[in-house]
Amino acid sequence: MILPDFKIGVIMGKNNVGKTSILEAIAILDANNASKIRAFRGRISNQIAETELFLNNVYYKSVFSETSSTRIGDARVLLIYSHNAVPTVTPDASTFRKVTELLSKFDPNIFYVYLSAGNEIRVLFNDKTDVSINELGYGYKSLLNFILSYVVYQTRIILIDDLEGFALHPELLKQFYGFLLKLDVDLILITTQSSDVYVYLAERRSDNVRFILLNDGKYEVLSSEEVLDRTDYEDLRYTA
Repeated sequence: MILPDFKIGVIMGKNNVGKTSILEAIAILDANNASKIRAFRGRISNQIAETELFLNNVYYKSVFSETSSTRIGDARVLLIYSHNAVPTVTPDASTFRKVTELLSKFDPNIFYVYLSAGNEIRVLFNDKTDVSINELGYGYKSLLNFILSYVVYQTRIILIDDLEGFALHPELLKQFYGFLLKLDVDLILITTQSSDVYVYLAERRSDNVRFILLNDGKYEVLSSEEVLDRTDYEDLRYTA
């Protein structure tokens, strides 16, 4: 695929056209994602495969199979499967301070996020309510997991599979887009089947956003304005 410059790309298309596979092909450029992909897919690849990426004048390549891999370039890639909102990282105190700072942009009632003596991530609110991450709603948990992972890995590329699976309230989803646009990263790719996910982002009318429609081995790239023009008479989920 040859794509124009953008910061956030939203990939749409029917089931089984390769949306998640595109994310995983990029994710494998970072060796840290191999176990995550294997846990989701059951394997990495049943044959020797390769991924090449040219981004911001930097070349990355990975040749990989189920048992081995070689890489060119030090890609730092965060892959998030929305079906798993349980944090897989163990942050230190300084990380929690940064997580608290970022999470409070979404909810000013948060006082502190911390790790309990029992090694459990908990959230303390300004009213002294103290809850385990496991007691939070799925949307809140998804957001916290994303922020934790971003702060810990300090990634340059972010990949989110099925963003609607984050279960974010529409207003929180709009806030999340503003948050993503401000992140100091090179690329964010999102897959979705949700009209809310792509329309809300298009409504920001950012030049840093593009929409990629996959269909039968072909693809079309649209700007925010083009998406909004077409949504008056067309559901792009069915076009892709």
